[in-house]
Amino acid sequence: PMMSDLLNLKIVKNNPKSLCVLFYHCDTSFTHAIKNIVENSIITLAADTIMIFENTSNFNDEFIAHRIGLIPLISNTLYEACNWEKNPKIVFDINKFCKNNSSCFVSTKDYRCNAFRNRVTPIGYSYYDKINQENKFNLVNYSHILILKLKQSQVLSMKITLKKGKGSDHTKWCSNYGNILFPIPTIRWNLIMLLMMDKMNTSYLCDTLLDIVNITNIHHNQILNSHMIENLQNSSIHSLFEFLKSTKIVKFGGLQKTFFKFESNGSLLPKYILIFSMEALVKRLDCFVKTLS
Repeated sequence: PMMSDLLNLKIVKNNPKSLCVLFYHCDTSFTHAIKNIVENSIITLAADTIMIFENTSNFNDEFIAHRIGLIPLISNTLYEACNWEKNPKIVFDINKFCKNNSSCFVSTKDYRCNAFRNRVTPIGYSYYDKINQENKFNLVNYSHILILKLKQSQVLSMKITLKKGKGSDHTKWCSNYGNILFPIPTIRWNLIMLLMMDKMNTSYLCDTLLDIVNITNIHHNQILNSHMIENLQNSSIHSLFEFLKSTKIVKFGGLQKTFFKFESNGSLLPKYILIFSMEALVKRLDCFVKTLS
């Protein structure tokens, strides 16, 4: 199918961790190009050079450097500050001495930075903890990530220099945890097959599908599409549609909509990831056209 002159999109869900988008009247090659940019070409900040001055912990220097290098850093300032290129290099210092009688922890709380302290920081994390004897879970928020543990009198002193990069260079610059790209076809119910199933009446699935079709004043295409969007993160939806295709219960037409969901690891807001990916794609197309001309 040809892409329409006017590309439309709808934000289905938007929060600090993920973004769900519906693209209308566009070829799948366009959405796959955006998906590729989201995975590999989004620019973020990460630790590039780590100088360890003193390390008397039980972990070697390479292990600590690798662990610190993979901690995501909040990089929204890259897309908010217009004069970023003129700014000096960002350097974090960690100087930790364990004075306690037992032990102490080194975490991202111990990062020290003179410049951009409130604009470039390590991400935090959260998890769900069970509440007492009830079957309820409470969201527990932690603002710091554990790096290592020091014993009494042990020391860790280092300097971390940040650098801009993209996911195709190294995974430490990757801002995308995962994504789903799913073309949504035009769906038409096969009434002949449904009538045959009505005569057979041998399975619960048949009864369920027939009940849906018999509902009045509701567009069947909207029912199935809304069910897809709600359950796209579950792989069972793919199995369902493979079954529907094989049994000819529904007929699939041309691709009119594409559902795209991606999750951020916290280094960038999802809206910045989407905006930059579309801008980068337009720039690449412009360069390609100029090269041909």
